[in-house]
Amino acid sequence: MYDRFSAAADMGFKAVEYQFPYGEDVSKLQTVLDKNGLEIVLINAPPCDYATGDPGLAGIVGRKAEFKEFIEEVIFYSTTLNCPRIHIMAGVLKAHVAHKVALSIMSENFKYAADLCAEAGIKVLIEPLNTIDMPGYLIGHSIQARNLMAIVNSENLFLQYDLYHCGMNGENLEDSINSNFDVIDYIQVAGVP
Repeated sequence: MYDRFSAAADMGFKAVEYQFPYGEDVSKLQTVLDKNGLEIVLINAPPCDYATGDPGLAGIVGRKAEFKEFIEEVIFYSTTLNCPRIHIMAGVLKAHVAHKVALSIMSENFKYAADLCAEAGIKVLIEPLNTIDMPGYLIGHSIQARNLMAIVNSENLFLQYDLYHCGMNGENLEDSINSNFDVIDYIQVAGVP
């Protein structure tokens, strides 16, 4: 895994993302980053159990306490690694849960995270994930992300805009970027098939 950092540095990159650094020795990780002249600019909050299709906890009923623990964990990693932003994954809507219930839980959790992370100097990002690749994901479109941001009403909640996901959603990328530019803090670039 650490050879990826060397490869990024060899290609001239000065910064990298590291989705899930959990379980890594942060002092060793920081040593490798320093050796390669790199900084981590984005990490994801723990996904819960991505392997079983459970990407995120923010909107999941009955898991607020676990969400809060995960936020404390991501703050530890972010501050230790001097990472200025985190992406919090919303989760997939469960069949027995009404969307408005999940939205209420998600807005409370994002407000909690945005406030706590602001105290630590860390920006909180939300990213729409397209519903083709991630069916049922609670934030599947930039409009949904903006609606959630309006509900949360925090100056520390930003949009992570992924050209791939928004393109897969059928969004006109130029129009969408222009209409969301005021809240976009981070853009990921990838091609749409």
